[in-house]
Amino acid sequence: YGHFTQNDPRWARLGYGKMRNGGMSTMANGGCGPTAMANAINNVYGRNVTNPLTIANYASKNGYSVDGGTSAGLFNRGAKGLGVNSSAISKSGSSIANQLRHGKNVIVAGRGGSAYTSAGHIMSVRGIDRGGNAIVDDPMRRKSRHIPMNKLTRGMTHAWSIGRGPGDAYYGTSPDGSNYAFLSDYLTALGNNPTYYDTSS
Repeated sequence: YGHFTQNDPRWARLGYGKMRNGGMSTMANGGCGPTAMANAINNVYGRNVTNPLTIANYASKNGYSVDGGTSAGLFNRGAKGLGVNSSAISKSGSSIANQLRHGKNVIVAGRGGSAYTSAGHIMSVRGIDRGGNAIVDDPMRRKSRHIPMNKLTRGMTHAWSIGRGPGDAYYGTSPDGSNYAFLSDYLTALGNNPTYYDTSS
């Protein structure tokens, strides 16, 4: 399974959400949230069960695409709808490290500093290297970044732990009304439903 980026040519130019000025953001400039979520989910399952476009579809339909970017709701309430476990955690290096040691990934959001952008950015953390640095899948870069924990937490505004859902099961109905036993089947249904993505501009 791979590390996805928001500027992947398969979706980079697709519209993601309406901005305050009335324009439409694209995945390339506003899709860090769905991309980080897709990377985190794939990492905790150890295989590709979803991709940024599928998560963007879901975020757009459920109101988590806000002001051209992604609201915090995708990573708490929205995570449950995607069939994964999520919980807000404290914005400290020790808290992040603890979640990673228990097989979770951590979604981090922040603004400024050396780890984030001035406009705000969302990334996923998947491990810790031998030097104690966070191994970060940055949606804007093709390769993982190794960021010291003190730099990662500087400017951080939110952090969520992302883990497997209970028994890899999704108890509910898909967009077409069918029941799906496994997360991967549910996410496939989301990705195959074109009404979940607004490409208007």
